[in-house]
Amino acid sequence: MQWNVSLVLSASSMLALAGCQFIVGVEDTTVERPDAALPDAASEPDAALEPDAASEPDAGALVTAGTATGIIEPVTLQFEHNGVSEPLTITEDGPFGVEVPLSIGDPYTVTMMGTFPCTLENDTGIVEAEALMIAVRCGLTDLALSGPSEPEFEFAPNRTAFDADVSPIAREMRVIATLDLSGVVLEVGDETVASGVPSAPIALGASDTPIEVTATYPNGAERSHTITVRRTGDPVQVAYAKASNTELDDEFGYHVAISGDTLVVGAWQEDSDADGVGGDADDNTASNSGAVYVFRLIDDAWVQEAYIKASNSGNDDWFGRSVSIEGDTLAVGGLGEASGAPGDAPDDDSEFQSGAVYVYRRAGGVWSQEAYLKASHPDNEDFFGIDVDLSGDTLVIGASGEGSASTHGNEDPANNGAPDSGAVYVYRRVDTTWELEAYLKSPNTQIDDNFGHSVAVVGDVLAAGAVGEDSDADGPNGDSSDNSASTSGAVYIYRRSGTVWSLDSYLKASNSDANDEFGFSISMFGNRLAVGAIGESSDATGVGGDQDSNGASSSGAVYIFRYTGTAWTQEAYIKASNTDAGDQFGRSVSLSDDALAVGAFGEASAAPGVGSDQADNNAPGSGAAYVFRRTGAAWAQSSYIKSSNPNENDNFGFNVALSDDTLVVGAVGESSAANGVGGDQGDNDASRSGAVYVFY
Repeated sequence: MQWNVSLVLSASSMLALAGCQFIVGVEDTTVERPDAALPDAASEPDAALEPDAASEPDAGALVTAGTATGIIEPVTLQFEHNGVSEPLTITEDGPFGVEVPLSIGDPYTVTMMGTFPCTLENDTGIVEAEALMIAVRCGLTDLALSGPSEPEFEFAPNRTAFDADVSPIAREMRVIATLDLSGVVLEVGDETVASGVPSAPIALGASDTPIEVTATYPNGAERSHTITVRRTGDPVQVAYAKASNTELDDEFGYHVAISGDTLVVGAWQEDSDADGVGGDADDNTASNSGAVYVFRLIDDAWVQEAYIKASNSGNDDWFGRSVSIEGDTLAVGGLGEASGAPGDAPDDDSEFQSGAVYVYRRAGGVWSQEAYLKASHPDNEDFFGIDVDLSGDTLVIGASGEGSASTHGNEDPANNGAPDSGAVYVYRRVDTTWELEAYLKSPNTQIDDNFGHSVAVVGDVLAAGAVGEDSDADGPNGDSSDNSASTSGAVYIYRRSGTVWSLDSYLKASNSDANDEFGFSISMFGNRLAVGAIGESSDATGVGGDQDSNGASSSGAVYIFRYTGTAWTQEAYIKASNTDAGDQFGRSVSLSDDALAVGAFGEASAAPGVGSDQADNNAPGSGAAYVFRRTGAAWAQSSYIKSSNPNENDNFGFNVALSDDTLVVGAVGESSAANGVGGDQGDNDASRSGAVYVFY
């Protein structure tokens, strides 16, 4: 039997892209029924033509046909049935249909006209029921961004432009484009990618970063989508980490460092008497010997990879007072270590707090000690290892208590005429051996300058802070002999040529004052240097405020310097957005390409989380961290960060580390007795055990 039916396509087989689908509308194309003998819908039906209701649809019944997704420009389909061709033009996503005279058992074919980048499903077959289920799919089937902070954005195949907001500390993103169709070439920017496989990392600029994704079909047709990635909003806390052997007063988080997927945490007052890697963490017979914990990001979760002790653990060695990691190399300072031997004699405890540095290498996920380093002339309270920094095969070590009265260019480590003047040591790795390359002093050595209290190195450029330096000079290369501003602080820049280090610049704050301690913390990235001054007392807020208003004692400040190719110039003067006395903003700093993290461990807000109430000062010493972003040469605060469990004297922000898309903040005073990652933050039974927080 032959009868005429009205064929309409519905959303039975809708394509979803990135978990989203949009039904925008329906377009129906009507074709005159050719069989004039069939009854009009309004007239009395002809009993002879009426099919059995139990087995066949009524004449004029609707037969479902299909849906369209990803329609950006009109697509024309051609229905072939019983020798008749019926055209249908689709202009929108959603159900589509056309009236055609078909019978169950009739063959049909649907073809697509033109060169549009679309595919058809069920485009040929036999009418077996009331539904044909034809699907028209145009463009990509999925599109996503991948990174530590994976942004969510609404994606639909019928749109060509998208906005994605990511964390302000994000530096790169990967794109995952999916289109499972043979012969299609997918490109992300200039890179050809496989369907469903992440692209190479794409660097994000300071402002909007457009990323173009193009699909080229076998017939030469192209379709492009553009994702504009914007670094905005706030980082999100993704991990709360404690030591695996939490004890009161360990101060886990005193120093933190991060490189790629590896996080290192120092707990300088941990008490185990274990030696080396993976020892007995529960043996508390070596008070304040110190420990280091290594965490690894595995399947989006941070897990502890190693528990590391010095090879000669002893009371008050303070192993973990400083840490630095680059790739598979880790350096740890134990400034209280007491060996008096310049070589490998770790059991000689004749020089109290002379200090030592330990270097470890990772191979196959296993850490082992590579070197034990001492100063060339170890002395009591030299504090060798008070700060360390790695760059490739170069290791820089600060010894703020070293006492030589010599000056740069005339270094004599045996001359102890200037106690606590400080020194810096540079080591170079050759194969697996670390060799002393340079012993550096400041050009204006004085008693109590504490040169080497902070150190940073990038390639052939080294910076050293001297928090006790007394000059009243302002800015770069001023009068270093004017000692009228006690403990104002200074930073010295050295540059290497071959194996020779030469003094490049002498930096002071633009508003030097007594007790500012400029150089307490430093961080260097590329041609920029960040310097913290915890004693600075201006009550200004934000960037570029009044530097001469000293109404907030020890509120702290940070200074950004930039190397122009010939000289270092101050680029920014930065304060917290909620400046208060005693906050010590700048206790820690970490600089990335165009982002800066600053810790203020004395900040007092009791509000938890990111972007919370800055004016709530009900938790003195709870601490805070701040993120600033640079656009060109202009810096602006982008985030105000608190821990998820702020308490009085937690000292969140005591140390910060920024790497790629990850911010780590240490809180040495945090008191939870939890162990490991993700424990109970509200259990405050282990005073000053310490904690670390990770943000993306």
